[in-house]
Amino acid sequence: MRYSISLETLWYLLIVGLKYLTIFPIALVFVSTTNPSEFASSLNKLKINFKICYSVSLMLRYFPGVIQDYTNISNSQQTRGIDISKNASIKERITNITHILSPLILSSLDRIDTITNAMILSGFCKEDRRVLVLREKTYSTRFYSITFISSLLITSLISRFYFGVFFYYPF
Repeated sequence: MRYSISLETLWYLLIVGLKYLTIFPIALVFVSTTNPSEFASSLNKLKINFKICYSVSLMLRYFPGVIQDYTNISNSQQTRGIDISKNASIKERITNITHILSPLILSSLDRIDTITNAMILSGFCKEDRRVLVLREKTYSTRFYSITFISSLLITSLISRFYFGVFFYYPF
């Protein structure tokens, strides 16, 4: 079977790649600057189910641990001679990254199992309603104005991409 790459395909790949490259830093800033307890508390104030709020809080607390595990595993594998630098070929780098990702996935699954067992043993879902420890904050009018402008921007982007054209198509 013969594959051909057209100019439209390359344009589409460029636009999708740029989309992900712009969303990733925003998500990274959000995860690194948001206090998980405060975020879960705000979700709880919006009358979202406490199980979802608690799950989001656990997820946000979990990311720094995964990053630390990745750093530790990567350093230990590089000490053993695994090369993931630009000196290695692409095929060799991909196989060497799997040597890092395999223990990372297994340690993540082990951590998830530990957290799940702790939640089950504490009777997490026995009651219909739990009260999350709320962290109250007072906000200034500047915060509300920035939030309003951000929500308008997000709403306009969602409506544009959901109801309109997904990307600029010059062909």
